[in-house]
Amino acid sequence: MAEKGGGVLRKLLARLSGREESTGASLLKTSSRIYADRPVQPNDTMRTGFDPRGARLFRALVEAGFLVANADDHFDAEERVAFARVVAEACDEAVTSTMLDELMADLALELASSSVEDRVDVIVAAATNTEEQLAIFKVAAVMAYSSSGLSRSERTVLNHLAEGFGLDRNTTTAILDRVADETES
Repeated sequence: MAEKGGGVLRKLLARLSGREESTGASLLKTSSRIYADRPVQPNDTMRTGFDPRGARLFRALVEAGFLVANADDHFDAEERVAFARVVAEACDEAVTSTMLDELMADLALELASSSVEDRVDVIVAAATNTEEQLAIFKVAAVMAYSSSGLSRSERTVLNHLAEGFGLDRNTTTAILDRVADETES
């Protein structure tokens, strides 16, 4: 799965957008700070200025990569550690390893009790504009190519995301081609 570190993920997302910091990487970083600041316990007080939508966006960005990583039904402990490291580094460690472990455990339970399509629906609902949709799709695409290229099962997950977001084939093909080119260089 994730042989590339978070720094490489950030750089790859940046090159994909043609900017120093890409939309996918900057949304991941920004939303990770919001997620880390969320109330954890049911009785915790909501902090002033807390944006629950930002926390949902971080979760959607991570879950999209998580779905791709699980697409082949083989996501072992070593891959989970690598995935968590990539996410932590990509968001500049804003989210602790404990938080990521808990999030991945939640995502695993949710995926085990529902279909990929149901999980894609949750991700789609978290993205409220095209910028967020493209960022989520790019993060998922980068995760798909982060090991040995795009498998059929990973492509299926990406197709579900693209369909849920209403992204056209030309846009998704261009993103996937660019990710493939960037991972080869």
